[in-house]
Amino acid sequence: MAKTFPSDEWFDELGDRLNANETYTEQAEGWGVDFDGDFIFTIEAGDGLPETYHYFIGLEDGDCTGTRPVDNPAEVENGFELSGPYGNWQSLVRGEMGAIEGIMGGDFELDGSMNTLLKYQDAATTFVESCSEIETEFA
Repeated sequence: MAKTFPSDEWFDELGDRLNANETYTEQAEGWGVDFDGDFIFTIEAGDGLPETYHYFIGLEDGDCTGTRPVDNPAEVENGFELSGPYGNWQSLVRGEMGAIEGIMGGDFELDGSMNTLLKYQDAATTFVESCSEIETEFA
């Protein structure tokens, strides 16, 4: 059954998929250990999305520790924020664009250490692959 992006159900599914993905678990070993590896995804309004959404994704040592919507990202401790227009998120979720590629190409803005993210680029690739495996409907 398709899940709408963005929604609590979609992000819960992503967390479940990451935790069930042995490849991701191995590639992300050490992520968030001795640094805050939690993310905020900011999906900006536009392209049919009437309002901006923010989702917290807890990531530590190969595990997704939880997902939840947040009203104000500044009030939630995190090490990274990835933000971009809804149309770019659609491309990422469909697997048409990678996270690193999107950041380097200016499609997404990263608040956090790019060097740290690059050390775990295989995990980032597998993360996006997990996104693209979710049967998704868009707003």
